[in-house]
Amino acid sequence: MTELAILGIALLSCHKGGKAVLAVLIASCAAKRSGRLWRTVGSQTDHGFRDRADEGEDPEESFDGGDKNRAVQGLVLEALGLRQQLEVIRAQLGNCRLQIDTMDGVIADWHRDKEPVIAEVKQKAGEVENMKGLLEGKARDLEAADQKVDMVAGEGKGWEEKIRNSKAEQELAQLEAAVEEKQDREQQLLKELDRVKKEAADRLSQVNDLLTGKEKWGERVLKAELARAAVGLLSSESLLRQKLLQGPRDIDRISSRRVIVTMGNELRSGQLSSTLCICCRQLFLAIAVPAFF
Repeated sequence: MTELAILGIALLSCHKGGKAVLAVLIASCAAKRSGRLWRTVGSQTDHGFRDRADEGEDPEESFDGGDKNRAVQGLVLEALGLRQQLEVIRAQLGNCRLQIDTMDGVIADWHRDKEPVIAEVKQKAGEVENMKGLLEGKARDLEAADQKVDMVAGEGKGWEEKIRNSKAEQELAQLEAAVEEKQDREQQLLKELDRVKKEAADRLSQVNDLLTGKEKWGERVLKAELARAAVGLLSSESLLRQKLLQGPRDIDRISSRRVIVTMGNELRSGQLSSTLCICCRQLFLAIAVPAFF
């Protein structure tokens, strides 16, 4: 039964190359069956020989024609059984062949259906090969162009270095000329600065002399103005005191206000100097203002 199961699996899984596998399995199965049959006959014969040897008889002499007939009958029965199994296997093999033919038809149909796709794929593969050749040609052209560019770049770098060196020399000459011109201007500016310093020192000394003279003259004028203002203030104060003593408080306020307004008008009219105006204002605040309160 194990050989039959293996044979069935092989029949179900076989394809184009499954026929050879099937033949090998059938041959191996038949060989195993025949070997098992002869081993059975041999075991029966050996068993008969051993039985007769145990009984004290000669095995070769006691093995008569009946035993041979029984052995042959057993072989015939076994052969018939094998023939039946072989017929069954042939029927299964026919079914497997039908299945194989069916699968071959299906595969042929599939190949027939896929032939346009395969042809298209082959065409695309050819186009890809052509594109690959074109790309390789373009790559070679690009490499040649890169080499030319590198060569031109090297030449350009050489020219750039030459131009840069010439420009550097020109710039260096211009810088040297500019430095010399700047040094000359600095010398001129230093000379001009010394001259201006001397002139400023002379003017400063003159201004100091003028300020010293003006201070002396201003002190004299200020003293004279203050003396005049003091005399005027004393007369105004005496007049104000007399008016305050003559009448009531309201009249005194009016009179004092008139005196203050009169002197304020004199101050506004510019009859007195600015310094004297400041002194008069302080004196009015000290003398005349308390009269209102």
